[in-house]
Amino acid sequence: MSKNTEKILFVILAGLAFGTSVVMARFALKEISPYPLVLFRFGIASVAYIITLLILKKKIPTDRKKLRDIAIVGITNTGLPLLFFLIALTYLSSGVFTVLFSTVPIFTAIGAHLFLKDEKLSRKLLFGLLLGFGGIALLLYTKTNGLTGESFHIVGPLIVLLGVCIMAGGAVYARKTLLHEDVFVVSGLQTIAAFIVLSLIVVGLGKFSLSAISPLGWFSIFYNAIIGSYVAFLLVFLLVKKHGATASSLPGYVMPIASTIMGALLLGEVISLPLVISCLVIFIGIFFAAR
Repeated sequence: MSKNTEKILFVILAGLAFGTSVVMARFALKEISPYPLVLFRFGIASVAYIITLLILKKKIPTDRKKLRDIAIVGITNTGLPLLFFLIALTYLSSGVFTVLFSTVPIFTAIGAHLFLKDEKLSRKLLFGLLLGFGGIALLLYTKTNGLTGESFHIVGPLIVLLGVCIMAGGAVYARKTLLHEDVFVVSGLQTIAAFIVLSLIVVGLGKFSLSAISPLGWFSIFYNAIIGSYVAFLLVFLLVKKHGATASSLPGYVMPIASTIMGALLLGEVISLPLVISCLVIFIGIFFAAR
């Protein structure tokens, strides 16, 4: 297998892992609320990371500042955003959600411009930002939620964008403090940190409640955790290691396509013209922002 073929395969598999996990999360939300779901996802993924770190005999950092930075990234880059995203999925289809989620590189570019000295806005990047915001505006203007028979609620898109902003902030913080650390170790430890902090928040708020969950519901929960928070990040880790950091952003182009098609087939979600146009506009924006 050639290096380019391998890269394309990793990109497609990572995009499918992220995209299908969103659909399975929407399926799981039919039987479980976002709060226990986010704990199951991070808890199961944490166990998978711990086992893998032990097998690979990865060196765990002991420096308190480094551990603190990883914990901060875990809460801002994965923990809180994922909780917000799961709540937003109760208002939006998988396709609409992933199109909004795909704007993470755009918001990250804004954060990098504001807080990193070596990553300033260029004309191409600014053009990409404007296109990205244009795609978001079109979704909001057309009141597209991708769901059949359910009215549009602005709360859904706003929660996604809030999560995206927090996630972008976490990415910039990671770029500033953890640039030279082992990506897989950071991914594992930040997942564990997110699980611990979210457990305190969810239990403290009294939001952990379970009703009867079907075997298919449990399958979707485990799929969401293993594929969405472990396998997908493992594939991104391999992309970064073998093909560079730029390649790690490419699954973001596959993710909305995978979730939109799978959501339509399995959950009866709607693929509308405004959704397709918004997706294309945002993709073009991301292309320029990535450059």
